[in-house]
Amino acid sequence: MVKSHRRFRKVSYAKMAPIVERVTDIPVIELGEGPHWDIQTESLYFVDLFGKAIHRYVPRTGQCTKAEVGRPFFLIECPSNKTKTATSRSSPDIVVRMTSSGMSTLGHCPGKHVSVIIPIKGNCQQFVIGLERELSLVTWDGISEKPSKIEKIADVDKGTQNRMNDGKCDANGRLWVGTMGPEPINGHVEPDLGSLYSWNKGKLQQHLTNLGVSNGLAWSSDSKKFYFTDTFTYKVDEFDYDIENGTISNRKTIFTPNKHGIKGSPDGMTIDVDGNLWMALFNGYKIVKFDPRKPETLLKTIDIPAKQVTSLAWGGPQLDILYVTTAGFTVDGEVLPPPDHGATYQITGLGTKGLPAASCVLIMAPKILRVAEIPNLVLGEGPHWDIETQNLYIVDIFGKSIHKFNASTGQHSKAIFDKPVSFIVPVKGQRNKFVISLEREICVITWDGISERPSKIEKLAEVDQDTQNRINDGKCDPRGRLWAGTMGPEPEPGHFQPEAGSLFSLDGGEVTTFATKVGISNGLAWNTKLGKFYYNDSLVKRVDEFDYDINSGVISNRKTIFTFSKHDIDGLPDGMTIDADGNLWVAVFNGSSVIKIDPRKPETLLETIKVPAKQTTSVAWGGIDLNILYVTSASMTVDGVELLPPNHGATFQITGLGTKGLPADNFVSE
Repeated sequence: MVKSHRRFRKVSYAKMAPIVERVTDIPVIELGEGPHWDIQTESLYFVDLFGKAIHRYVPRTGQCTKAEVGRPFFLIECPSNKTKTATSRSSPDIVVRMTSSGMSTLGHCPGKHVSVIIPIKGNCQQFVIGLERELSLVTWDGISEKPSKIEKIADVDKGTQNRMNDGKCDANGRLWVGTMGPEPINGHVEPDLGSLYSWNKGKLQQHLTNLGVSNGLAWSSDSKKFYFTDTFTYKVDEFDYDIENGTISNRKTIFTPNKHGIKGSPDGMTIDVDGNLWMALFNGYKIVKFDPRKPETLLKTIDIPAKQVTSLAWGGPQLDILYVTTAGFTVDGEVLPPPDHGATYQITGLGTKGLPAASCVLIMAPKILRVAEIPNLVLGEGPHWDIETQNLYIVDIFGKSIHKFNASTGQHSKAIFDKPVSFIVPVKGQRNKFVISLEREICVITWDGISERPSKIEKLAEVDQDTQNRINDGKCDPRGRLWAGTMGPEPEPGHFQPEAGSLFSLDGGEVTTFATKVGISNGLAWNTKLGKFYYNDSLVKRVDEFDYDINSGVISNRKTIFTFSKHDIDGLPDGMTIDADGNLWVAVFNGSSVIKIDPRKPETLLETIKVPAKQTTSVAWGGIDLNILYVTSASMTVDGVELLPPNHGATFQITGLGTKGLPADNFVSE
């Protein structure tokens, strides 16, 4: 039996009343705010706004840890010609400027208030926090006294002395955060200077202005309503909410505390599974429960033994514990002594429970970088990330070469052939073995990844015999079968013989043809959960879907799911991949872009990412976490238009896409 380490101070109330307990494992803090229960780690995160620290509390062990993120620092001069930083556990950071004049204190730089902490979805050690007017990404192990990394991702209310206050995420992981004016004296905030923002995909959008203190964010369970309070107005407002676009409209007041004789200012807020709102009352010694669907309907009040009740959040394994933060800072000479003021409380016996708090989906504005270690290619194609070796393999079709790139070392190598090679896929379980195409032949080669020529080439099959066709795109399905397609002759770059190609699979040494009269066979991807296969014939400018039987390797019931002309997309659909969310990413040849589409919703274009190369050819997920999208391109001269390096023909990597890929499947030999 595991002994519980939880320690609480029980506060006596009338019989059958909810039980309010001070969590004694959590120290008394000056301004506790922003409680967030993370269901993945079963931890309560919150901030000490004036203490400039983030906190983590694990009820199962009773462990409470904190990291200081907004500490003040002193600027000091001393002899030398460098600048360095020294820190102390018990004092502010000391920034030392080395000069030839001797050591002297130049000044004290105050730290930054920290107002929000929300975990990043899918990463238990990353959080988005508010630091004064900066949204920052913090890496913290939940134990150390300092985060290992702080990276600013956005600024709000630039050029002001404002600071952020409350912040939460909607069900889609979109961050909402509000600000308030300067507070030169505790409890005295300059009015009408705050704003309400949302942050999504690296973009900041302002929704409300002229706010006093932005507070109390909550959403209905169906995400159709958004609840908000500007503390200075002493009321709670409701908006219609568009979850897809992240917009609010039709503001109306639904609850006014002073109409019910309730003292204090509306502060943090949360919602329960029954659709009722729970709100903290700053300077009111209580929290209240009310029904937002019935304006001005007060359901319950619960007294808290702390005057400055700041916020609340549902937590615990069953989400039936209401955690309440408070403050204990001095306003107008009134001292609020510990242990009750500034404590964190838990309330049980409420007869309801909460909804899981949404984590932040980190979708930054995508960053596109050219991979300088990979040389410019004539026709870069067929990117394949091998998770076993953490290598990226690509081909140069017209350069008749295969390429290997190790992202961790930056090492690049290649091997040359006598015929065009259009794909390269490692052979599963066989080191230095790869399946490739050589014009119309499918071969297994032995290559050490270094030498300029393979040591062995073994022909497995030949397709489209007695033609001038060549194989184009090729990949393996989840069973390790090879799927590839052909295209007609290309007497001049960019000019193809139409309807001469085919689509086939190689399984157990047997070639099976599934489609004929193909223009340019391209873009292979699978969704095994849905039993779907996705395919492009570039010349018809569309993406098609087939039903897919993973056991037999048979495709059927072809239908179109995305048509370039319907979305005014210039260029041709080329290579394609799928992400972990089931969305497709398609390279647009002659379109300088990669598009993201939802194959489950025909004709749904989700995103367009511009690439600084006209002839974008293919895409593949890579990196340790499979969250880097590698993009190949070409630099062919078509109709006299010359495409110059360094961008045309380059290989690019795109990060900050907010999703990741699935491991690429390797070839299973007979």
